[in-house]
Amino acid sequence: MESHGRKTQRDELACTQSTMSTNQNPETGAGQPPAPEYENKRQLAARLGVSVRTIDNLLTRGMPHLKLTRKLTRFPRAVVDKWLAERQVCRA
Repeated sequence: MESHGRKTQRDELACTQSTMSTNQNPETGAGQPPAPEYENKRQLAARLGVSVRTIDNLLTRGMPHLKLTRKLTRFPRAVVDKWLAERQVCRA
């Protein structure tokens, strides 16, 4: 018997598969420019559907970023997506 509160391998696999299916980017069609490799705070906030203040709070929690100048910060899209996927919570 499995104890309550522990994830089973099946639960972890289901969580991983759902994460992978939601993180896949749709292919860009012909004539559309590819998605930028780096985003600024406003672009990242809009993509995630959160406020810029939330992005600032995530920075204090270790969200990966590049600090180019005192006021200029860029976020590598693939690295941020991976960081968020690692922190995704799956509930039964």
